[in-house]
Amino acid sequence: MIQKKQYFKDLKNLLISDLSSYTDLHIELWDKKVNDQIVSELRSKIAKCFNLKSLNLDLRYNDIEDQGVSDLASGLEECSNLESLALDLRHSFVKDQGLLELVNKLGKLNQLQELNLNLRYTSFTSQGLSDLGQGLSKCMKIQTLELILESYSQISDVGASNLCSGIINCSNIGLSLSLMINDSCEKNGLQLCTQLAKLTNIETLQLDLDLDSNNNNISDAGIPHLTSVLAECKQISVFTIQLEGNFILDYGVSHLLSGLKKCAKISSLGLNLQGPPRTKQLINNIQNKINKMPRLVQYQLEIDECDPDYQFNLDYPEDQISEEGNDSYQDSDQFDDI
Repeated sequence: MIQKKQYFKDLKNLLISDLSSYTDLHIELWDKKVNDQIVSELRSKIAKCFNLKSLNLDLRYNDIEDQGVSDLASGLEECSNLESLALDLRHSFVKDQGLLELVNKLGKLNQLQELNLNLRYTSFTSQGLSDLGQGLSKCMKIQTLELILESYSQISDVGASNLCSGIINCSNIGLSLSLMINDSCEKNGLQLCTQLAKLTNIETLQLDLDLDSNNNNISDAGIPHLTSVLAECKQISVFTIQLEGNFILDYGVSHLLSGLKKCAKISSLGLNLQGPPRTKQLINNIQNKINKMPRLVQYQLEIDECDPDYQFNLDYPEDQISEEGNDSYQDSDQFDDI
């Protein structure tokens, strides 16, 4: 007899249960001391779920390494009718090999339409991101994709660009992407933004490019690359960007706001511009600009206010403008005054 939904929070109860008749499983095992050996047992249970259409598997804060992820992926591969998968592996020990095994198996799930993958605070590298993008390109039926990707290892914008190149092939998806770049953005993020701008169906974009916790150094010359993403990705409704500590002056802030103005569908906005101090008048004008966004429901602005004697200056140091950035400024509409 086929049963619909079952919820498990107890590991022992899960391992003695017959899961084969369920179509919808929610398994919550976070911080349960799950290791690769236990995952191997779990794999044998999941592999028998021939009727399974939806699986939410929460394994965060456990001792799972690449072998465990590989075993889990082998079990998922047997769920040929799976349409929706949410897999939370944050704070585990997943590296590139485990990620490669996982995404290769996911590419064989021909009915998969919705994928939510959380890999925050794991240890994949830029190569792992490239493999992830290549594997996801084979998931041709995916309609909704949510990726949360933050690693303890060095992640460059090159690896992130390769991820985006793979996702581009999933042309019909509604995409949510949260991505932390913790290695230097080459040419002020030009390569990353070039690929992001091709994800025209992206709905949620969260970028962490701050200098304090990462190794980035984005200046005003990088802002046109970011605004090119906003100009092309017209479906974005949620946009958050962390730029704390980068060398972005008032000129760059002005250009960023001009780009945001073109995103008519944004309803939720988060901006972290902490770094160079801004005048109170400038901050007020920034807030006024944001408040004029037609569909905005909520926003969070993090910015440093300077002392009253600070002189607001829109002059940009010419020696820091790259050739690409300079061309982008010349093509702009005079950067609306803030």
